[in-house]
Amino acid sequence: MPAHWGKLAITPEKDSPSDKSNLRPGRVIAGASRHGIAGVIGRPLHGLSDPVQMLETIATYNPDASLATWNFLRMVNPEHTLDVRLLPDREEVDVEGQSRLALRIDDMFGDYGRDYGGGLSTLIDVLTFALLTQGAIAGELEVSGDLKDVLDWCPVSPRRITFLEDDVTGHYKPTCIQYGQTIYLSEVQFRYIPLDAKVDGPYGRAPFLPVLETVVFQTEVLRDLKVVAHTQGHPRLHFKVLEAIAEEHVPQYLREPGHEDDLRVWMDAWLSDIASQYKMLQPDDALFTWDWVDVAGVSAGAGSFNIDALTKVVEKQVISSLKQLPIMLGRMEGSGLAHGTVQWQVFSQTIFALRQKISAMIGWWATQTLRVWGHPSVATLTFPTLRTQDRVKEAQAERLEIGSSILKYMMGWVTNDELAQKHVGHDAISDPIAIPNVSVGSGAGEGKGEGAEGEGSAAEGRQYGLPAQVESFKSLPVWMQSRIRALEQSVSAQALVKRDEVFAELMSDNGG
Repeated sequence: MPAHWGKLAITPEKDSPSDKSNLRPGRVIAGASRHGIAGVIGRPLHGLSDPVQMLETIATYNPDASLATWNFLRMVNPEHTLDVRLLPDREEVDVEGQSRLALRIDDMFGDYGRDYGGGLSTLIDVLTFALLTQGAIAGELEVSGDLKDVLDWCPVSPRRITFLEDDVTGHYKPTCIQYGQTIYLSEVQFRYIPLDAKVDGPYGRAPFLPVLETVVFQTEVLRDLKVVAHTQGHPRLHFKVLEAIAEEHVPQYLREPGHEDDLRVWMDAWLSDIASQYKMLQPDDALFTWDWVDVAGVSAGAGSFNIDALTKVVEKQVISSLKQLPIMLGRMEGSGLAHGTVQWQVFSQTIFALRQKISAMIGWWATQTLRVWGHPSVATLTFPTLRTQDRVKEAQAERLEIGSSILKYMMGWVTNDELAQKHVGHDAISDPIAIPNVSVGSGAGEGKGEGAEGEGSAAEGRQYGLPAQVESFKSLPVWMQSRIRALEQSVSAQALVKRDEVFAELMSDNGG
């Protein structure tokens, strides 16, 4: 039982039964309805202490489960930020409240989470491990006697919590058994957050629970493979003693009728004596036998089944039960780039789901603490975003989006400030220095024959940013025109700056 439970200011309600020492998960308390309690919410079998203890042991000693636990703990909490904002708009930072929390959590005092060494990172790791093995997290506030300070944030093992259903409101009431008595936990000081709870029960489901069956099966397979390795894993000697020669040495009286059993005993003893002599051989000893002993070798693995197929089945079960990607458990299974990206996106949602529960608990702890201190604020715990896309692909997509935005600006559909707000989050700091000319397709010069003769040339000039040199541009060789068009269509600022210089250089070389 956690040590801090003995010092919490939690007392049974006045109308609660005085004796509930017979409370057990799944059992109804006789006469409980008289006190407003309909009965106990039955906990699933996997929520009892034995499976949870097995999961914690497996997560410590099993190599795959230990690595999966390590991966989850590192990925859920690479770093974090606890932000405190003033109510009601949550726009202004509560500087004083945030500083006080920082001092009490991670700084020189380190009061909160001191039973685990102190610090918010340690509390996050404790809660994450509880989510993985118990499917829920629970925590209490240790409040001072004068109700003016919060002394500690106390994680509570969810498996110690039993819920009772109120027959009036239908809500679940958390309880725990302490020193043989059922204690109702204060809703102000206690919070229970399940992971993937059922509709008719408040208890969560542990993500690591399927690993129990998998590890048991894996252990049985490894034990069988150990026996196979001992019997067929290395070459051995096979001694064959010729029975006909042995019979020639049988005493005469054993050949007479009525001594059949004695004859068999003599033959077995003779064979056992030979076997005991050869079992005393050392691995590097030479063999010397009579011609009535035939020595042959038995190769390793003769007649064995396909072990690789069986181990692959076990590995797939381990990967599924631990909610991991194969590569994160050291399995280099083949996967294309597209499939790998999708798998990582799905796995990142698992990390996000765990972070959500942790953020809710830490945020509740911090917000309740601020209220006790008299701060009208709310605290929010945030984690860095997991990258799910390739940075090169993102940069390429951004470049295409910027080119599309420039075309919208050239068409007069949007303003420069609107595009700046879209791409950088604020108004433009200056007018465009140079607008890259984006080709609008084959329809750009369709109006050549509709108006004056110069309209088509002017349109083509606007397309390539050369309104004053259209005729000269047409007189250039095709390879020169292609080079200028390539520079025009580039979004690079350097290409825009060099455009006129390159054009002038080509015209000079062309005699223009």
